[in-house]
Amino acid sequence: MKIHTIPILAMATVLSIASFASAKGEVPAPPSNVVAIDAPNDSGQTVILSWALSLNDIFGTLEADSEAPDPNLVVSMYSIERRTDTSANGEEITEEDKIWRQIAESAAGEVTFTD
Repeated sequence: MKIHTIPILAMATVLSIASFASAKGEVPAPPSNVVAIDAPNDSGQTVILSWALSLNDIFGTLEADSEAPDPNLVVSMYSIERRTDTSANGEEITEEDKIWRQIAESAAGEVTFTD
């Protein structure tokens, strides 16, 4: 299984999708309408992400009243990644530490994640 990362920046959190990639280099459709909102009453500590399913999400394609989906492009999960620019105490961190890191996975069919 090849992981396709679709960088959708939302409050320094990114959503990517995993699918079975075809040899042709085709990639599945990314999730759309990605929204990040600050959770209320937590002093800015939590972000709630929401998105519309990829058109290739396995649950969306199973419910679609159309032809069978391309099995090489079916999205099986969403990968939630974060990039940090400062340390917990607000100090600048080194450039080598400013990389995207996976923090969670969300199953196909899911449309929200709280970070």
